[in-house]
Amino acid sequence: MKRVSGALAVSASIFLATLAALDRGAAAADLYERMAAEQGDPRAQRRMGDMYYNGRGATRDRARAFEWFLRAAQQGDAVAQFQIGYMYDTGEGVAPSPAQAVEWYRKAAEQGKTEAQFNLGLIRHRAQGALRDRAEAVRWYREAGERGSVEARINLGILYVADGGAAKDHVEALGWFRMAAGRGSAIAQFNLGVIYDQGRGVAEDDAEAVEWYRLAALQGDAKAQFVLGTKYENGEGVPRDDAEAVKWLRKAARQGLARAQVGLGFKLDRGGGVAENDSEALTWYRLAAERGNPQAQFNLASMYDGGEGVVVDDFEAVRLYRAAAGQGHAGAQNGLGIMFQTGKGGLPRDDREAVKWYRAAAEQGEAPAQFNLAAMYDSGRGVPEDDVRAFAWYDLAAAQGNREAVRRRAALRQRLGAADIARAQQLATVLVRKILALGPG
Repeated sequence: MKRVSGALAVSASIFLATLAALDRGAAAADLYERMAAEQGDPRAQRRMGDMYYNGRGATRDRARAFEWFLRAAQQGDAVAQFQIGYMYDTGEGVAPSPAQAVEWYRKAAEQGKTEAQFNLGLIRHRAQGALRDRAEAVRWYREAGERGSVEARINLGILYVADGGAAKDHVEALGWFRMAAGRGSAIAQFNLGVIYDQGRGVAEDDAEAVEWYRLAALQGDAKAQFVLGTKYENGEGVPRDDAEAVKWLRKAARQGLARAQVGLGFKLDRGGGVAENDSEALTWYRLAAERGNPQAQFNLASMYDGGEGVVVDDFEAVRLYRAAAGQGHAGAQNGLGIMFQTGKGGLPRDDREAVKWYRAAAEQGEAPAQFNLAAMYDSGRGVPEDDVRAFAWYDLAAAQGNREAVRRRAALRQRLGAADIARAQQLATVLVRKILALGPG
């Protein structure tokens, strides 16, 4: 959430109104206001600051604007105090100083300046070190929120969701998001969808979540459009409808949301709710891959690897597998392992490097990588031959439905004694616990 901008429009001073009535002209008004400013009138000083800040009636000069605002602020003018806080906050016309920004925002906030209350809450919420203060952030967001600031209500809800673990905090978040949503905030509507989706402070309710997501999506919120698309895809809170899923995924994808581009690419790749179109799928995967999305990089690599909708290009496949593998994508790690084992895409044949990538993927629970790693132990390629470890990894792959792993595990069982089988099963149990502890990659 951005800070509220400074240099808001201000009402003309009573002096200007008088001069206007006398039809003395703009030049006389400017001269009179300058005289009044130099005589110490804070309203005129603030007006002079505004003129220099915006370049209206004077050459734009942020440093001179700061001087005039400071004169008014020192006399207690709340608008000028807010403006000085903003200029220290953003470094306009003066060296940036978060501490000075807090001081001046506070002066204006204590006089009821809503924008200052919000910005003070924002600094206390987002700052690092001594300036960060959750209680102060809550206080000033609340003050601004009660005065009608939609942004403060949103940030207060986010703060309660992100920082508070207690149920009462989620209930507080719900209330503030509801107030902001009632003013038409798509961000608040989306967050209400998340609250009902996940059951934070309320009973989990997919249908209610969908309705909030829909309101935000209709306002063009890309994240809400993406989630709404996945709800239609999975039939959560609405009847399953692939055509509706594609419609909302496409809206979000066109806004540049990488996850939606991947989802739409997958639908086009497989023909779900839309005619199968490898060429268009490739386009959406490429857009998401260029944004660094590892799933898109993997999907695109797989297409170049297998020649799906594109000419086989092992070099491009390796480049993309490597990019996704470096981000921890298990499928890409397995794909890169295969490339090293086979020496494709300009890579040297390197069984040890293949084992490294198979292991990285296998330890994330990737069944094909578990099978490949088992096969390396089985044959002694890239690692010392080890039937016990081979059996354990085959066992994990077999548990995920890999039929070849089932066959090879059975062959190993014929060679191993009861004690070695017991050791292998114990190792498999340890590996499963490790995978579960790490969670999905």
